[in-house]
Amino acid sequence: GSGARRAYFTNPSECSPTSPISAMSVDAWQAQGVFSNASYDIGVFTGCDRLAFGPTIDIRPDSHTAGAPAGLAVDLSVPQNPDPDGLATPDVKDVSVTLPDGMTLSPSAADGLGACSDAQIGLHVLGAASCPDSSKIGTVEVTTPLLDDPLEGEVFLGTQRSQDPQSGEMYRLFLQVAGSGVRVKLPGSIKADPVTGRLTTTFASNPQLPFDSLKLHLTGGSRAPLVNPQTCGTKTAQAAIVSWADPTPVHSDSSFVIDQGCDQASKFEPTMEAGLVTPVAGGSSPFTMTL
Repeated sequence: GSGARRAYFTNPSECSPTSPISAMSVDAWQAQGVFSNASYDIGVFTGCDRLAFGPTIDIRPDSHTAGAPAGLAVDLSVPQNPDPDGLATPDVKDVSVTLPDGMTLSPSAADGLGACSDAQIGLHVLGAASCPDSSKIGTVEVTTPLLDDPLEGEVFLGTQRSQDPQSGEMYRLFLQVAGSGVRVKLPGSIKADPVTGRLTTTFASNPQLPFDSLKLHLTGGSRAPLVNPQTCGTKTAQAAIVSWADPTPVHSDSSFVIDQGCDQASKFEPTMEAGLVTPVAGGSSPFTMTL
């Protein structure tokens, strides 16, 4: 062809002590459906320590107002090496993102919010997910060197499977992207610190497939799933990203500034009104209190 040379196959980037096996099944016209099997031990892959892996993450809320509900944009970039004579970038295995102190779940999002069950997302089913619209809390876009067009899809809130906020089963996420005849569905877990409420989201054991960028956007507005910290200043989120080539995580921080509504967010001035509806001595009366 006249186009630029590109690698057609890429060796695995996981150097495990177990040899991968190639397998083939063949049937003959004279005995259709009766297959003969053959396999071949490829051998152990080496050199994972030579692979370059430099992912970065950028996290930005769509509001800079202290204590306000906020949408969140998360951009994960994984630079790929397009040189067919070079070494490919190892695939992403685990991604863990910890939001800044004070950025927590917003109670305002709960009204009317649904959840997607394991059966509805169908992680091991080829068809599209059937999650209710009320469980959709964001969108996602993935670009990969394997396809000319990006994969696009949704972020769903998963059903609760635990009462323990640190289990990763109390708050769950599902991602679904599709395009060019390809569909990918991934489960994620959220752990909340029981004291500070600080959130850590993890997507583990992801498919061994390359991608340039993953752009996730959580819905904003008054019913956004997250709320900004109540104090102003520079806030920093931390990410730990692990490749299939090396269990040592690569760390990437992303900072943003909360600089609006600082005076209002820091105020704590509760008021109370209380009294009797019928203030008659010796009588009975309902008691009312407004806090």
